Amino acid sequence: MDDKIEGKWDQAKGKVKEEAGKLGGDKSTEIGGKIDQGKGKVKEGLGELKEELREESSLTSCVGADARCLRSGPADHGAGSPAGSGPRERGG
Repeated sequence: MDDKIEGKWDQAKGKVKEEAGKLGGDKSTEIGGKIDQGKGKVKEGLGELKEELREESSLTSCVGADARCLRSGPADHGAGSPAGSGPRERGG
């Protein structure tokens, strides 16, 4: 399962555990629930970081594998312009 999803799931379970501890007057269960929520937030953040790194890696691999990914336009810089349409030299 994805770390982001697992993290959210752990947070939800921790919240339920915390509330159960509050209702039952069990401080240990309440604190355990808060700890589980914290672990879930860390796991979710790790999942987000992994996702960002995967996206960045895919962009970098495009550039590394084929530098043409960055170029735009025709390779021949004169292509597409009609003959004689450029600036003319003045005759002497």
